[in-house]
Amino acid sequence: MYKMMIQAFLTFVAMGAIFCEVGQPMPGGRFDVDLKTADKEELEDLIHVAKMGIDSIEEQRASENENKKVDLEFLRLLKAQKQVVAGLNYFFTVRLREANCENDCDVEQCEMTIWQKPWENFTELTEFSCKKYHSLFGSNIRIDEDNEHAHKALDYALDQINCQSNDLYVSKVHSIDKIYRQIVNGMKYTFICKLARTKCTKNSLSSMSLKECPLLENAPLKSVKISVLDRPWNQDKRYELKSTVYY
Repeated sequence: MYKMMIQAFLTFVAMGAIFCEVGQPMPGGRFDVDLKTADKEELEDLIHVAKMGIDSIEEQRASENENKKVDLEFLRLLKAQKQVVAGLNYFFTVRLREANCENDCDVEQCEMTIWQKPWENFTELTEFSCKKYHSLFGSNIRIDEDNEHAHKALDYALDQINCQSNDLYVSKVHSIDKIYRQIVNGMKYTFICKLARTKCTKNSLSSMSLKECPLLENAPLKSVKISVLDRPWNQDKRYELKSTVYY
């Protein structure tokens, strides 16, 4: 018995020497993957395995909810570790959310353990735990007043505001005080700004742009809060004016 124990120990030491010599991790040892320095192919492989785990979470939640379909959207891979076993264990920290959420969406941060044996085409989610929070979605973040994407959304909003107005003359932005961005089902922009009437009538916009219209002298300023939703993937109706509040 003692002799067998010595032989097993020497075998383990020899395996360790081989792995160290070729720069590979020891079997059973968990090691971090540096996501900042990992190449594109390795990141794609990691995300692919992580999404397989998310698919398994969807299936489990559906089975617990009368088989109602659950769609989860992968947002970000925060941390990855590997462990050499009879195959490979992956330890992931990911962020995800419900795919069909439209407004103030909960983000989930999940810890997953996935066991994979590629030569057998075998992948199994062995353990996971998730926690919901609001730190990414639902929070307004102030952005620079010269943000190009925000200004495109504001241009759309002004077209809608002028179209809905009974005023013969169109208005445009006199000044912008603040711009906020909020990630929902798309990107929601909120503008705190002042509008003023221009010398252009609605009919004159067919021959010139709103930006070219000069402001009326001594025109009263209107303080307004404008919210616009931007869904870049929806080319038929990319922008939507959510609200216009004068104060």
